[in-house]
Amino acid sequence: MKTNRLVLALGIVLMMATLPIGCNSSTEKKAEQIREEQADVVDAAEAGADIDEVREQQAEVDSARKDFARQWRKERDNAREDISATIEDIDDKIAHYERTLTEVSNNRKKSLQQAINTLKTYRQRMADELKNLEFTTAEKWPEVKARTEYLVSKTDAQLNAVRAD
Repeated sequence: MKTNRLVLALGIVLMMATLPIGCNSSTEKKAEQIREEQADVVDAAEAGADIDEVREQQAEVDSARKDFARQWRKERDNAREDISATIEDIDDKIAHYERTLTEVSNNRKKSLQQAINTLKTYRQRMADELKNLEFTTAEKWPEVKARTEYLVSKTDAQLNAVRAD
């Protein structure tokens, strides 16, 4: 009986190691809640609690994991929307500049073409990040989220800075 509890406790500890660490976002706070509830399961198992009590506490952990998965998917979907909106803004600006190319002097065309090329580079970075979001996992989400937010912020700033005048 004690061997089964020890195996259960070790398995639980291993599962905890796969969760992200930190409490910066609501997703990370949910991960911390899971770790705390998982520790309660381990403590109960080590203290010799009956199997029904351990199972009940494990059910709470499982419920928290479902909430965690739902939360990080929501954040990932929001990141997709942000990136898609930024790509749309870039496409609009590129289209505007390309229409303007025929109406400006040769001196201005060079500047305008540089602006278009810069925007296309940023657009490609955003498109790549959008693809990467499809393959991210809950464990890597905090890192991916930080990178995505930084890229969207920098791209938006660059988008506003690129001028054709």
